[in-house]
Amino acid sequence: MGSQIAEIKIAVVTILNDLSNINEYQLAMRTFQCYCIYQRYEWIVIDVSRNDTLKLLCPQNQFFFQRHCVIAQFLEENNFDYVLFIDSDMGVINPKRRIEEYIMDNKDIIFYNRIWNFEVMAGSYLAKSYKDLFTYEACVRAQLETNEKWKKKISVLPKGQSWARDGWLTNSKWSEQDFIFHGWQKRRLNRRIFASWKLPFLSTKFNMSICGTSNYIENWKYNRSFARDPNEIRVQLNTIIALKDVEYYKEKRKAEKILANLMKSQLIWHNSTINSSLLGMPLNRKN
Repeated sequence: MGSQIAEIKIAVVTILNDLSNINEYQLAMRTFQCYCIYQRYEWIVIDVSRNDTLKLLCPQNQFFFQRHCVIAQFLEENNFDYVLFIDSDMGVINPKRRIEEYIMDNKDIIFYNRIWNFEVMAGSYLAKSYKDLFTYEACVRAQLETNEKWKKKISVLPKGQSWARDGWLTNSKWSEQDFIFHGWQKRRLNRRIFASWKLPFLSTKFNMSICGTSNYIENWKYNRSFARDPNEIRVQLNTIIALKDVEYYKEKRKAEKILANLMKSQLIWHNSTINSSLLGMPLNRKN
């Protein structure tokens, strides 16, 4: 018998504050549920409102932060090799891609840079188990990219090289190189608002009974007018990336100046405090 390759246990996890607006994300969540069935990943939806233990362990008022605490608890309590955390409005546009393509054995957490701004994406990361805003984002991103201690265990994928991107950047057009689209919210579908998107499918109905079969792909009933050559999509994304990189380095320089001025102010305050204390000291007199 030949040697067998150990199967990597992977879970895809999304976290909901409650079920009040789950209709917003139904399409996105259907695509992931079917995708995980076919690829043999665990698909896990955590509703924090129904879990008293999690509410006790993760008492953060802001759900944005609370969900990261929930993921930490999940990693601690479950026996998966890797966990892909996703926003609930992330959907699978191309189910032929696999999560294993993005795993780095020597990294514990893999983030990615969003294309359209300076964020290191907080709404999705791959974790191994065991205006002034823009300036702030640039500062944090620079630290992640240059801190040698973090770089040993954390990787931040460059813009356009990750498992997910905002689909609205290309007006919902996609290529075979795409995997996951971010931003599939019902309230933004076909609307004249920021981050609006168009439906790249002819139908949103998914037959879950075929997800575990070779016919799974039939659930992705594509509107072929949205399918594009990879080079066409890459040119569009590279244009956006080039523009955003210029903006990023401008904001990074601002952040560096702010930090330099802050350190200078702290040094002045420290020296003035020492001088004040010296002035207040009684003089030693010899009898």
